[in-house]
Amino acid sequence: MGTIKQKCHDYEVQFCCPQIIDPDPGNCDHGSWTSWYDRDNPSGTGDHETLLNLLTENPNTDLCRSPTEIEARLIHNQQPYYTSGNVVQISPQQGLQCWNDQERFSSFIRPV
Repeated sequence: MGTIKQKCHDYEVQFCCPQIIDPDPGNCDHGSWTSWYDRDNPSGTGDHETLLNLLTENPNTDLCRSPTEIEARLIHNQQPYYTSGNVVQISPQQGLQCWNDQERFSSFIRPV
């Protein structure tokens, strides 16, 4: 048995941008999903897919300033972000952030 320090995975995000005031913002019925965006790699401090940086780095795209929903997935297998085991902060207003220094040590059993 050993111990390893986990790092953040690489994520991509998309946002629901409303076309009208949405009475039920949890389902994006009155809006549309943006393309998937990946602006950062998990090296350095972590993976930071923040809305502010995405808007700054991708002007004149399908991004909006006031999204109602966010989806995030792992780059390598397109699985939902919550399957990664990482500690992430995620919201439509902020985007997604994972900090390498907040990841825990995990124990593993080496296969024989």
